Amino acid sequence: MKLFKKVKQLRKDQVAKGSYIFKEGDFGEYAFRILDGRVEISIGETTDKVVLANLGSGEVFGEMGMIGRSARSASALALTQVTLEIMTEEEFNSALLENTNALIPYLSSIFDRMRNMNDAIREASLNGASYVKDGASLIKDDSQHALSDKNDLKEIRLVADSDRLLKQEVLKNRKVDDFPFFIGRRRDSAAIDIFQKNQLAIFDERPYSISRNHCAIECDDDGFYVRDRGSHTGTIVNGVRINGNGTSIDRVKLDQVENTLILGGADSEARFKIVLAN
Repeated sequence: MKLFKKVKQLRKDQVAKGSYIFKEGDFGEYAFRILDGRVEISIGETTDKVVLANLGSGEVFGEMGMIGRSARSASALALTQVTLEIMTEEEFNSALLENTNALIPYLSSIFDRMRNMNDAIREASLNGASYVKDGASLIKDDSQHALSDKNDLKEIRLVADSDRLLKQEVLKNRKVDDFPFFIGRRRDSAAIDIFQKNQLAIFDERPYSISRNHCAIECDDDGFYVRDRGSHTGTIVNGVRINGNGTSIDRVKLDQVENTLILGGADSEARFKIVLAN
């Protein structure tokens, strides 16, 4: 028995490299999901331009235009040739009744923006930091320099280090550019994954070695750490076990160019390398 009715396919569009999908100040009632390619989200122009995000396959943008019918608060530029899925307000309403699976990425993006806004407002109230508005979220205007301020570190990447993980395309080589960066097990059904908080959600099979909320990569004043989030199997970082089996240690500092990360016991296939690049 089919759980949802079949609705018409959402419209798809291709945008050439270097073309704007929309510009700041434009009016539009569509939300977009990237099927292939990369998109830059920015505010301002030329010397005043501030890049807010570089988005890739599966990510959603422009949803506030669909909801609020207001002027675009940022510009979206195709960094490569881009294939987009386009959702209108009418299609959104129709999917609420007929195909809720189609709404998952859009709802997840909206909830992420709400979480970001709450975090930014809370931090701003504590330290008086300056923020710029991006749709429903507030983005700290020095966030793009977070990595470079740490010993000239330019990039952190998570690289799958087992045959099992390499079969999951999204895990092969993932840039870490948002802190804390949450890692955990992907839910069995996307239909109940709306409130997913993990930036990296990994498919796992029973008996699970990965918990839903397993660990996080954190940025602290003195460097970068991996923290266990109360997983049931524990986490191993550079040979040091954190949590699991009664250990009182809950985090380990990353102080090597290439670090090892294992989710679960020593024999777990959920293995990564954490690469710190200068």
